[in-house]
Amino acid sequence: MFTRTLDRLVNALSKERLSAAETDITTDGLDPVQHQWINTLQEKEDSIDSDSKAISELQEQLDEWIRPPVTGDKQGVRLCFQLKESEVDTDLLASESEVKPVVPDNWTLELLLQSEDDPSLVVEASALLESDHSTSKALARHLNCPTEILRNELKRASTHYPPLKRDLNRSNPTAIELSNSDAAEFLQEYADVLREAGFGVILPSWWGETPQRLGTRMVVSDTDDEFETTGGGLGIEQLCEFNWEIVLGDDTVSEGELEQLSTLKRSLVYFQGKWVSLQDGDAKSAMDLLHREEERTLEEVLQSDTEISDDAPNLPVVEKRLEGTFRKLFEQDYEEWVDEIDTPSGFDGKLRPYQKTGLGWISYLEDHGFGGCLADDMGLGKTIQVLARLVQERSLDPLVGPTLIVCPLSVVYNWKSEANEFTPGLTVHIHHGQNRMSGNNLVSAIEHHDIIITTYGTARSDIKQLRDIQFHRIVLDEAQKIKNTSAGRTQAIRSLSAHLRLALTGTPIENRLSELWSIMEFCNPGLLGSERQFRNAFSQPIEEQGNVEKTEQLRQLIRPFVLRREKTDKSVIDDLPEKSEKKEYCALTKEQATLYKAVVDEIFEQIEQSRDIERRGRILKLINNLKSICNHPRQYLNDDQRINGRSGKLTALDNLAEKIAANDEKGLIFTQYTQMAELLMEHLQGQGYRVFYLHGDTAKEQREEMIGKFENTDGSCLFLLSLHAGGTGINLTPANYVIHFDRWWNPAVEKQATDRAYRIGQENNVQVYKLICSGTIEESIDQIIESKRDLADQVLIDSDEWMTELSDEELRNLVSLSTDSLI
Repeated sequence: MFTRTLDRLVNALSKERLSAAETDITTDGLDPVQHQWINTLQEKEDSIDSDSKAISELQEQLDEWIRPPVTGDKQGVRLCFQLKESEVDTDLLASESEVKPVVPDNWTLELLLQSEDDPSLVVEASALLESDHSTSKALARHLNCPTEILRNELKRASTHYPPLKRDLNRSNPTAIELSNSDAAEFLQEYADVLREAGFGVILPSWWGETPQRLGTRMVVSDTDDEFETTGGGLGIEQLCEFNWEIVLGDDTVSEGELEQLSTLKRSLVYFQGKWVSLQDGDAKSAMDLLHREEERTLEEVLQSDTEISDDAPNLPVVEKRLEGTFRKLFEQDYEEWVDEIDTPSGFDGKLRPYQKTGLGWISYLEDHGFGGCLADDMGLGKTIQVLARLVQERSLDPLVGPTLIVCPLSVVYNWKSEANEFTPGLTVHIHHGQNRMSGNNLVSAIEHHDIIITTYGTARSDIKQLRDIQFHRIVLDEAQKIKNTSAGRTQAIRSLSAHLRLALTGTPIENRLSELWSIMEFCNPGLLGSERQFRNAFSQPIEEQGNVEKTEQLRQLIRPFVLRREKTDKSVIDDLPEKSEKKEYCALTKEQATLYKAVVDEIFEQIEQSRDIERRGRILKLINNLKSICNHPRQYLNDDQRINGRSGKLTALDNLAEKIAANDEKGLIFTQYTQMAELLMEHLQGQGYRVFYLHGDTAKEQREEMIGKFENTDGSCLFLLSLHAGGTGINLTPANYVIHFDRWWNPAVEKQATDRAYRIGQENNVQVYKLICSGTIEESIDQIIESKRDLADQVLIDSDEWMTELSDEELRNLVSLSTDSLI
């Protein structure tokens, strides 16, 4: 009863799948009963109309077909196929005055037995059949019935390679004669099928060398009279001069030779001293391409050999040969096409050599109409390089239009201050605050100032006014602010109009490649295709599969438009002090450990009984509570009990603060929790330390005052900062200690915060301490962070959300308290 029901179920499912298939199953070469069986599966016939003997034979054939390979009686050998190519009279071809393709039709597929342990050991089937052959005698001593093994293997192979069936009835087949089309079919399809089924396959050496199929070479050059105009270039919308060449390997194929190939109806052709695989329509496609008249933009050219392109030729693009300016940009390192530009007149300061190169890079790109992303390490002076460019371009064209600077609120006055200091000849207008201008007054203010500074929030709020104004340039500072491609802020910024676009960021990719796409879409719209195209062509292959080829392809695409230098590179800057990083492991107090374990047990019981949104919410609550307990019980309990003696981290901080004060030095302390920052402020001031505290609600006047006092105060002092309020855009180089009291769990964000101190102007070695409670969720996450730093291998951690997708067992392993975590 059960068996009949199962048979019916399998039969119904098979028919449903096959009847829904878009293409018919090939039935060529099948006998009538096999043909009927296929038709019943596709519901083209109701039943098999044949005698019981034929049906029994079909059953045996199907049993043999689905039976897994039996290796136990093969005695360590397997059937191997060796394809031997047609012999070509090369002497005759050499005497011909004209190179012509030839199409020999005598291919041979030889049968061999091959050792499974050592594939280099093979015996021809013909040798097995000669009883007096030395090889046959030797095999007889080691194998039982080698000819029987050969027959059984041939029978098994015929289910994977149907042309073998016609040879099964031969008494002792040793080789199979193939036509030209049969050989092509074997090479292109069945060789891989047989390999996957466990058979040996030996192919001609040329099949594994450079692709022996017709391909295309795109030769691209710029139109000099349009492209080399200062500031007037069209960027990636520039029309290119290009033509197609048809190639075979490294050799160019002439139009006459293509005409000869197009008249042939063979799949394999001996041509120009090598075998060529001619796929259907290849020669015709090549002829059509040579006669195609078209124009393409640089954007289309760059995407021509990627999956972004919707207009790729039918033939593979095997080479893209760039000439002129394009070759400089895309095939050479920037040092080869960028010249240092001396500190321009009107710039009150001295540019370092790498900053002169940065100025040259910005100038070169902008003179050719391109946008760029200046991704120098934090502290290398991106602001300075931009201001130098603004002065330099006005020395060439005094009537150049205004530049809009969009930046976080925390650095608005830093931009104004540095502009006043280094470029006093440029006029600055700040568009921010409740009393900011609007309407015609705003338009007039923009027209009469060189630099307009606004915030991301203000730009979004005033987008209806700002997008109607044509700026000469838009500069995004901390450009990672537009990493969320669908956010209203990002959409608003992209809708602004400007001839030139420049992004500044020390972290062009914090976590996902989509962030890079968003920044590049701002700088050079269309370069990386649509977001969907980019995701399919690059993000998924790189982030999910670690695809090295795609990683290199993407690197080449963005190479000219992203300039990244690091402080640790002595060829960039050799007078920056050293930076040392240390993880300070802290043991929990007994109170912390008791609270930690109780919270895990209590909330975990709730997690196990909840689903979906409710479960995710409880996991996030668990994580936040555990992080609070690791910091200090008072942060979790919100009590008014004593501070001292209750937290292992606080004890570690006390030791560091004592060391800083003893050496008359200064330190930065970062935490992501306002409540914890206030608790630390109370504690440190109670210990007699001079402490400043900067958070998101600090007024700009108070912010500037505190930064000034910290910089100018003689003696030791500490600066408490919330990670986001103090993590970007401010310079705190008097500090030579950086302490991360709790972790953001994103290396890029932590590095930004550290670089408030480790940047140009720092004269002392910087010591970075990251406090981690051992045996807790903090140590578990830190280990994960260390294993996921390379985006090309795996995506970095951005937030706590990913933990909500863990199974109960995985989550418990992550948060469980280790027994050696107590003080």
